[in-house]
Amino acid sequence: MVSPAVGKVVLIRFPFSDFSKSKLRPAAIVADAGRDDWVLCQITSKPYGDPRAIHIGDDSFEKGSLRVDSFLRPGKLFTANSSLFLGEAGSLKKSSIQEIHKGIMELFLPPGQHTDTSSPTAPEGGTVEGERTLSEEKIDQAVLALLYLGLHEEVRAWKGFEWQTMNRLHEKGYISDPKGKAKSVVFTKDGLEQARRLLFTLFSTD
Repeated sequence: MVSPAVGKVVLIRFPFSDFSKSKLRPAAIVADAGRDDWVLCQITSKPYGDPRAIHIGDDSFEKGSLRVDSFLRPGKLFTANSSLFLGEAGSLKKSSIQEIHKGIMELFLPPGQHTDTSSPTAPEGGTVEGERTLSEEKIDQAVLALLYLGLHEEVRAWKGFEWQTMNRLHEKGYISDPKGKAKSVVFTKDGLEQARRLLFTLFSTD
């Protein structure tokens, strides 16, 4: 039996993008979607020309491993219930989990924009790893918009995102305090309006 948690690598039948069939693959758990549903990132043995593919080897794991060097595909995400997990390969290191989350966040940046790699020193309101710098403000905007996708009961959203970002959104007055056992947070009036606006600003095809 698998005890799911962010960072674990599990075995699951991963669906093809056209839903024609599925294939048993390893996948990394990247977020808690609530009610025992989890967001997973596909892992493949080859990068298949994917410029966002992230290499993982034995040194990427805190515990366990895969049989061969593999590649995480940030653009290949889906949500599944833990009852579908067929096994567990191990747990990734915190640094590996952070790299996956950054790769996923880059999917939602406006076209032509990428994380700043010009300076190893993080600017105010940013974080840095190696030579890659991320804007906390852009991360906050993207997470607030994605929280709106999980809207239920008119004002509640599942809190399956990194805690520091959620805490910043609370301090800005957009959501209730994410601390506690509840699996969801409550939007403030301003937060709900901002989340909806950002969702269409960042992700609209128009």
